Amino acid sequence: MRAAEARGDGELVVIAADVAARHVETDLVPALAGRFRVGTVPPIAEPGEIEELVEDLGADRWAGVGVGDGGGTLLQAGLDARPPDALVLLGPRRLDAAMAHEGLSAWEAPVLILGGEEDPAVPVETLERLHDRMPSSSLGLVPGCGDLLTDAWDTVGPMVLEYLRARYLRAPHGHGDTAGLVALQLERRPPWVDLAEYEVDDPEPVSLDPADQEVGPGA
Repeated sequence: MRAAEARGDGELVVIAADVAARHVETDLVPALAGRFRVGTVPPIAEPGEIEELVEDLGADRWAGVGVGDGGGTLLQAGLDARPPDALVLLGPRRLDAAMAHEGLSAWEAPVLILGGEEDPAVPVETLERLHDRMPSSSLGLVPGCGDLLTDAWDTVGPMVLEYLRARYLRAPHGHGDTAGLVALQLERRPPWVDLAEYEVDDPEPVSLDPADQEVGPGA
């Protein structure tokens, strides 16, 4: 494997993406490098190569963004080698080995699975099965989008950044920054994942039993 290299500063994000995936080098890597330290691996890298990259870069933790074949690669690395702290899968392929892995149903890290509703290579049913097997996953389907989600990058790109901010960095959203969108996250939360302090809702007001309330002119 080549010498470990990374762009940007901050927590490590490893990208594994198909060569044919547009927007990766021109948009995804630069966008992530603005907030993270970004390393890349081939889309068919071995799990040990990804673990080696993380160790060579001296990272205590890592998140992954897998596009196409790279999605299956990063998922397999998390199952066989060093688990990530968060994972984003965009139109993931090469899922057969991971789907058969006994550790998939015990996966704990947050995972965002995004797919195109019209992707001929990754049927929606496949993504739904993967989602059902992973208790900490969220699944999003992009209408009218096909192969590798490249036709909807203006939509998908901000979602990737927002998910990593919330689930990897666990940083509160900068509501004072009006330059971008505020994303709403709809996801299942496994019982072993605690809410961050900023995610805890205010307690609901306690309803009083009418029988316990005083009545009359002086009440």
